[in-house]
Amino acid sequence: MATPITVTAPITTAQFTTMDTNTASNEVILTAAKITLTSAQTKSRLGVSVIRTSEITDVDTSLVKTNTVAVPSTLDITVYHADISYLASLKLRQAVLLQQHNEITTLVEVAQHNLMIKTNSILTNARVVAETDKGVADAMVVLDEKYFTHAVPSAGIVHTIGEAGVIGLSGINPLRIFTNTEKAMLSILNVGGSAAQTVRVNGFTSVVLPATWVNVVVTNLSSTDAGGFEVFMK
Repeated sequence: MATPITVTAPITTAQFTTMDTNTASNEVILTAAKITLTSAQTKSRLGVSVIRTSEITDVDTSLVKTNTVAVPSTLDITVYHADISYLASLKLRQAVLLQQHNEITTLVEVAQHNLMIKTNSILTNARVVAETDKGVADAMVVLDEKYFTHAVPSAGIVHTIGEAGVIGLSGINPLRIFTNTEKAMLSILNVGGSAAQTVRVNGFTSVVLPATWVNVVVTNLSSTDAGGFEVFMK
């Protein structure tokens, strides 16, 4: 039987206000810098795995910095190094935001867990009261029809995704499980969403995506292994 999880230091109203202020400041900056990709750009975007990231660093060290003759005359080395610094700054903030995302997600899940325990207790008691109270009985009929009568689930659609491949999907059902069917790690991002919200799915594991993620981009993070996944459509 599920038991409540103790929350020793809940976030206060004042602290929520501070978080909102900081989030708003970040949003102003990110909105100004936002890039809206076309469908073609999303599909053709190069996937840069951990190995490819190492490759960029080694090319910079072995060629750009020490053997400049290898650099095309059309490429500005100063701009290239500025791009490297810009990417490093982005990834640093991404890591911080992702860590904060993970931390607040845990808080949300605990809050949902505790509230669901209380809600289940109310429902259990309501079923007893419904035997003698018409108002409660009528309310339970509506709730039962909405939440406890299930239609036959539809079949999922299995996709394959090549090494470092990218697939855009529209009209998925985010309330159904997204399953990684191969060993390659996948990343999932809501179209138009922040990179800090990217969800990573390890090989042969599943995840339930946020309820608003209807249109997503799936990226195979492996440059050596093809991937695959099962997703349900609306």
